[in-house]
Amino acid sequence: MRFDHKGKTYAIYRTADGKLYATGGTCTHGKAHLAGGFVKGTLIECP
Repeated sequence: MRFDHKGKTYAIYRTADGKLYATGGTCTHGKAHLAGGFVKGTLIECP
């Protein structure tokens, strides 16, 4: 899920075990928003 706050963008994730995590929202190599990607266990794959 994408979350924007005070000019910054974040991505919020729920893992398979139900835990919530938040990271910076932009992929560091592809400049895509991570909320459009995939969560595999505790790994995030950009779109």
